[in-house]
Amino acid sequence: AAAVGDVDKDGDIEIAIVAGGYGFPVRVYLFTVENVEYRPYMTEWGSWFHDNWNTGWFHPKAPQDVNAVSSPAFIRLTWTQNTEPDIAGYNIYRSDSSGGPYSKINSSIINGTEYVDIPPDSNDYFYCITAEILARTESRLSDEVSGHLGIANRNVDVFPFISAGPTPFTQAITFHIPKDESATVTIYESNGSIVDKLIGQGAIRWEPSQNISAGIYFVKLETNKSSLQYKIIKIR
Repeated sequence: AAAVGDVDKDGDIEIAIVAGGYGFPVRVYLFTVENVEYRPYMTEWGSWFHDNWNTGWFHPKAPQDVNAVSSPAFIRLTWTQNTEPDIAGYNIYRSDSSGGPYSKINSSIINGTEYVDIPPDSNDYFYCITAEILARTESRLSDEVSGHLGIANRNVDVFPFISAGPTPFTQAITFHIPKDESATVTIYESNGSIVDKLIGQGAIRWEPSQNISAGIYFVKLETNKSSLQYKIIKIR
């Protein structure tokens, strides 16, 4: 069995080869290859030695059951927990093109099996996830999934007349729309669940109940002419 990785993150490639068995002595040979770019997710990994001896030199399996759920203001990713005992966490890779190239978007390793991404623009986005073990070696990319962050039927002529404020807010926030239009305002938590939904005309005021905690919320405001999103902040 053999595996490749940059175990000590020094830019060089470490190679581990296990030889022997079937009556012959088992030996582990370790090599270092310098000045070669290492891209951790480009190869399919699989090793009986890792699964059974768990040395940390070998790569975990790619995350399974990856799913992306689109919402007005973010894209929520979920996946199944890896079964390896030495899993340190996960990394999220994103691209605006199917098939990549992908860029890692998390600044620190993800400990759970959920990630909420807030992309910079309205667009289709494509994601893959990798698992990382305690020895800091990384799996191949998971299967690709996609999500959409979008504003449907955007009418720029209406946008100057739609606003929300104040934000940050403490007790209430008001969404202002033209008086001759009806609007639906949906407020979401960061995990994608709906907090509240309001329907009205002109000035639509949201006064959160006392059990609504401070934090960041996302709003989708829809009229018969436009649909747009806001990020709002509740303090205290």
